Amino acid sequence: MEGRASDKETTCVVCVSHSQDAVLLPCDHSVCPKCCDALRAAGEGEGQLDCPRCGKKDISNPSPEPRADLSNPTQQRQPDQFAADSAPAAHLTPAGDPQEANKHDAPIEAATELTGRQCPEHKEALEFYCEDDGDCVCGPCTITGRHKSHTLMSLDKAQAEIKEKLRKEVENLRIVQQDCHFKHQDLEITQSEVKTQIDQLKGNLSKKFSEWRKSLEGDEEYALKMIEEEGLQVLTQSTKCSDALNKRMNLIRLIDDETQDLVQRDPLSFIQHSKQLLYKVVESQNQPDPDIPNLTLNLYSAPQRIKNRMNNSFTYQSAILGTTNQWSVLTLDSDTAYWLLNVSDDEKTVMFGYMGENSWHNSKMFENVHQILCSQSFTAGCHSWDLKTGGISWGVGVAYGSIDRGGLGSFFTNSSKSWCLYFYRGSLTACHKFQHTYLLEYPAISRIRVQLDYEAGTVSFYQVKDLQRHLHTFQTTFTEPVFPAFSCSGNSSLKLS
Repeated sequence: MEGRASDKETTCVVCVSHSQDAVLLPCDHSVCPKCCDALRAAGEGEGQLDCPRCGKKDISNPSPEPRADLSNPTQQRQPDQFAADSAPAAHLTPAGDPQEANKHDAPIEAATELTGRQCPEHKEALEFYCEDDGDCVCGPCTITGRHKSHTLMSLDKAQAEIKEKLRKEVENLRIVQQDCHFKHQDLEITQSEVKTQIDQLKGNLSKKFSEWRKSLEGDEEYALKMIEEEGLQVLTQSTKCSDALNKRMNLIRLIDDETQDLVQRDPLSFIQHSKQLLYKVVESQNQPDPDIPNLTLNLYSAPQRIKNRMNNSFTYQSAILGTTNQWSVLTLDSDTAYWLLNVSDDEKTVMFGYMGENSWHNSKMFENVHQILCSQSFTAGCHSWDLKTGGISWGVGVAYGSIDRGGLGSFFTNSSKSWCLYFYRGSLTACHKFQHTYLLEYPAISRIRVQLDYEAGTVSFYQVKDLQRHLHTFQTTFTEPVFPAFSCSGNSSLKLS
């Protein structure tokens, strides 16, 4: 049976705490009163106390303790200690009292805590920290166990290092949180700006459409008035002709009435007045018949006049809406580039030089000519884009996406599906379908502007310096989507701007 340890402080084999009231087990190991309660509660028999260090079973009689010898001071103290630590005293608490639940739960929790503070293999207190495995280990683990060759440190030192590491990680996490906070603020500001822009655009667009509707109403009024004027002119001619016909019919009716009256007279009177009547008849017969007008509306010119009027109005409205000349945002399609063309990361610049990325099996690429298309195409509207030029051999223009990718039909200067301006060693030429039009010799060109009007079928080129100088305009009828197109060779380069 266990007994109280000496008054000298001893170390509990479970929690490694120092105590003068530790219980000395028969195997000479000591356990503090708190751990003793927990071990008793976790024992197999009621009140059984097994050694947590060596595992030796408590062979003491679980029956009530024998009466103490009052002459023995040690035995006089033992009942007081065990009475204080005895679990059966809890049976005196009335059922349902919360205190009883706490008294029953406390030993279980303490037992669980004790189990976590012991080595599951050696049943020794965990005293060291293994850096290699990140585990707490006991003394035997460091001598004969699998941790004997690992890097070890005291629990206090390990706690300090882990605390510092945790502090740094949490600090880094706070930095991430702060960064997220600022990004969230920026996002809210951007959302607010976008909402403001939306409201402004909606307001401006509503205003412009109101002006457009007003202009269209004016166009409608103009067209109706023009038709009414044309109709009035035709009806006026008809009225004049009708009046002339009525006048002649009335004259003939008067002659007829006068003739009927004359034939009723006596011969002398008839003969005397017949000469004048005959004169009237002959004179009436000699008068020409009025020309009968062609009573049709002459509106052949009306549609063109109405169209001109509406085109002027549309041009005005388009200018208001900013759609007459769209400065297009373009990017180069590297999949179409010849293998000796190098495209910049922002897909705005192309230059002659080995790129090393295009696949020979790419069906979109030009096979034997230094050319490239943009990713964007146009099927309607007016568009414009500028290019900075450099080098001695380059070309700019537009082409259908269906242009050949190999052979003579793939050259922008030869194809019927492309319209381009070509610069080579000082000469500037407009090229389409094997037709080359010489433009300038040694032009000082560093910036070219291309303007496309899909509906009008025009592609115009301008030299941009202090003033815009027109170079050439192609006139055609577009039937397919049109792609901005470029060629580049001889250490030349082109940049979209």
